[in-house]
Amino acid sequence: DTRSNRVVNNIFVDARPRGALFSRDDNRAYITCEVGGSVDVLDTKTQRVIARIKLRPVDHPVDQTMIVAMATIMARAITTAAIRVARASSELERQRA
Repeated sequence: DTRSNRVVNNIFVDARPRGALFSRDDNRAYITCEVGGSVDVLDTKTQRVIARIKLRPVDHPVDQTMIVAMATIMARAITTAAIRVARASSELERQRA
């Protein structure tokens, strides 16, 4: 809670989260997880991880400048996550129909 400066919830993501980027509409957060070698996609309304994007070893941020690594990973992950979420949403819609 930014008003009271208190933690109101803990959300478990993959190992050693390092940074987060929020979608323009604030509905998604993309969290880089250094040791886990992944980017977790968080639904900010439900406060649940809805996808985990495993990264290739060359994309893993260890031994790189974190800012550069995060920018590269996030650009790839956001594109990949958007595609995966769109496909999953389409599949759910087909199953419901």
